[in-house]
Amino acid sequence: MLTAAAATAALALTPAQGLARQLKASMASYYAKRDPGLQLTTVRCKIATDRTTARCNAHFTVASKHAAGVFVVSVTGGTGGDVTTKTLSVSCKDTRTGKKIAC
Repeated sequence: MLTAAAATAALALTPAQGLARQLKASMASYYAKRDPGLQLTTVRCKIATDRTTARCNAHFTVASKHAAGVFVVSVTGGTGGDVTTKTLSVSCKDTRTGKKIAC
C-alpha cells in the first residue's frame, strides 16, 4: 500500500518528463485546431547538459489517413524564462504497410 508521501514521490517528474508533458499539451492544443485528426501519443525529451536546449520526439497518429509519424522538435530556453520551439523534421509511415508516406 502506498503512503501519501510515496504516492506523491511516484508522481514526481524529471525535468525532461515535465518538458515532454508541457510540449505535448502545447502541441495537442495547436493541432486540435489545425489538424483535428492528429493525435499525439508519446513525447520524449532529452535536455542538453547546459540545460538551455532540448530535443524532443513527438509521436502521433492520424487514423483517417492510416498514418503514424514523429515530429523532431528543438526547444530553446531564453532569458526571462522564454521558451522557443522549432519543428526540425517530421516523418510519416502508412500503418498498414509500414512504407514512408508524405505527411
